[in-house]
Amino acid sequence: MGYDVAQKSDINIFPEYFIIPVSIFNDEVKDYLDEWLYSLKNHEVKSEFTAPGIKEMGEKLEFVSMTEKQQRAYQKYYEDLASDRGVLEFNAEKAKAEGEKIGLQKGEQIGLQKGKIEGKIETVKNMLKGGLAVEDVAQFAQMPLDQVLQIKKEL
Repeated sequence: MGYDVAQKSDINIFPEYFIIPVSIFNDEVKDYLDEWLYSLKNHEVKSEFTAPGIKEMGEKLEFVSMTEKQQRAYQKYYEDLASDRGVLEFNAEKAKAEGEKIGLQKGEQIGLQKGKIEGKIETVKNMLKGGLAVEDVAQFAQMPLDQVLQIKKEL
């Protein structure tokens, strides 16, 4: 049998517990364990504490130190906040979709207008190539004479 396979007799299924009486702790904070002991003993989490999970403990300590009325108000506030965020996110998604729809519509309109202008210019070029007088082309195309003259220069 290899070293990577544990024997049933080698496994300790009973957890070990350490009882640390916080009353004898002298409030001297040197490491994470001391931060936890200080907080448990004094029911306070100092702002400079950085132990993993200690900030969450501070929030819980603040909550349990509130009156029942304050706790209900606190919970109501966070429920309302979550609801407001949900409404805002829903409305933001709705506004984004509406904005995209309007943007596509405007883009299509601009494309159609650009296409009409390009088609009109192409028609003017063909009429000029066909030998029609510039004044007649301007009248038929319903374009200012100076624009038709500019198109003629570009030919």
